[in-house]
Amino acid sequence: MKIIKRQSCFTLIELLVVIAIIAILAAMLLPSLAKAKQMTYKTACQSNMRQIGLALSGYSNDCNSYMPPAGSPWSAIDENTSWMYKIWTYAGYRDDAYNCSRNCLRAHSKSANAFQCAVTRMSPGVGTPTGAPANVNRTSYGINTGLTDRWMWGTPINTRTVKRPSEASLVNESSFYLADYDGYWTTWGSTESMGLLPHEMTMNSLYFDLHVKNLNLFQISKDASNTFWTGK
Repeated sequence: MKIIKRQSCFTLIELLVVIAIIAILAAMLLPSLAKAKQMTYKTACQSNMRQIGLALSGYSNDCNSYMPPAGSPWSAIDENTSWMYKIWTYAGYRDDAYNCSRNCLRAHSKSANAFQCAVTRMSPGVGTPTGAPANVNRTSYGINTGLTDRWMWGTPINTRTVKRPSEASLVNESSFYLADYDGYWTTWGSTESMGLLPHEMTMNSLYFDLHVKNLNLFQISKDASNTFWTGK
């Protein structure tokens, strides 16, 4: 007589327990994965800034200790007048590689480059210090022309005027070419803000001595005469 062995299988209760355990583990791991992803973006952004800092330093060495102005004339659409375009080749790119429809400085570019933070590039809803929507131009970085003087947006930055380089910001995260005190903190017409807080409501700042630091909103001075903005 042939004996038929019964195969063991999960009961419904056991299956539900397994599913519940998987769900709990997923709930525990997903925030950690999201945090790790944000950390990766923040680190990549800091790497961009270091590359930009070296490019600005190279430009300054070739231009009698001057760094480029934010843009002259000030224009929302003419990237060729911006400080970023002026250091494009210093950042390691060929001059003929620049094309605004393919590899430009703003977030609509089809190809990424060191002048674009991944968070700003992917999300138009990046946080700002004033709470207003980010400027529609959506660049990632602005230069602090306040190191020369306030409102001197079309004037090259005289590096000799910076007395405290380790405390002075040079490049900040901004949705326009400019990121001095007025450009960073002001809400333009109560509709747009240039300053950005893309990294979980923090921003990266490249200091004049070329070190990079991550700052939360309370660490970014609201005093226009602070060394962070003036270098003095």
